[in-house]
Amino acid sequence: MYTVVRQTMAEGPPEEVWRHLTEPERLAQWFADCRAPLGPGAEFVFSFGDGDAFTGRVTGWQPPSRLELEWKFLGLGPRFDIAFVLGPAANGRTEVSVIDRGALTREELDSLREGWEDFLERLARFSRTGQGCRYDWSAAIGLGALLGDVGEGGPPELDDRAWWEAAFGGPRVELAERSNGRRTLRLSEPSWDGASTEAEVEIRRLPAGTYLGIVHSGWPSLPETSRLHERRRYAGLWRRALADLEDRYA
Repeated sequence: MYTVVRQTMAEGPPEEVWRHLTEPERLAQWFADCRAPLGPGAEFVFSFGDGDAFTGRVTGWQPPSRLELEWKFLGLGPRFDIAFVLGPAANGRTEVSVIDRGALTREELDSLREGWEDFLERLARFSRTGQGCRYDWSAAIGLGALLGDVGEGGPPELDDRAWWEAAFGGPRVELAERSNGRRTLRLSEPSWDGASTEAEVEIRRLPAGTYLGIVHSGWPSLPETSRLHERRRYAGLWRRALADLEDRYA
C-alpha cells in the first residue's frame, strides 16, 4: 500500500479546527454531508452530492489532536486508513496534517495527492472565511473493486454485453477497445440527445488480488437539465455492479 501525507495551516486553535472535522454543519461547508456528529466508534457516510460517498467509521478519537478514520469509496475496493493530526502553530493557527494509507496503485496515489491538496485548501479557506467552499460535482466517476485472483483477463462478465446492459438497466453499450488489461466502453441512452459517455476499465493483478479501476467520464456533455441526475444514477449503478463482482469473486 502507498501512503499520502499532506499538510495545511488553518485559522483558529486546534479546538476550533477539530469542530470543522467532526460537526456535520461545518463538514458540509468544506468537505461533505454527514448526518450525525462524529464520535468514538461512530459509523458515517460522507456524501458529496453527486453520487460519490465514503462509508466508514471512526477508529481513533483524541480531541483536539488526532482523529482516525477508516473508509471505503462507495463501500467498495480497498480500505483506506486516514489520520488527521492537529497541532498549535504561531499566530493562533493550527497545523493540520492528513495521513492516508491504502492506495494500491501509483495512479490512485497521484489521485489522492491531488484530492487531499484540494480538500485541505478548502478546509483552510473555510477556517479563514466561515463561508461554504464545497465543489459542485465531479466531472468523472472514479472507483475501484478488489476481487480474488481471476486471471489476466479479469472476470468474464466484462466481455459479456448482456451483463453490462443488465447492470446499467439497458443503455447502449459498445466495447470500443480492449488491450493490455484495459477496456474502453461507450455508453449512451436515448434521453441523452445523441451524447455518449466513456468508461475506462483497467484490470491489475496485485498481491492483494485483482483490482478493477473504473473512470467513467463525459457527464458535462449531457443535457444540462439531466447531467447531474444521470451522474448520480450511474454512480449507484456502478456501485451495485462492482459489489456484485466483489461478492462473486471474493
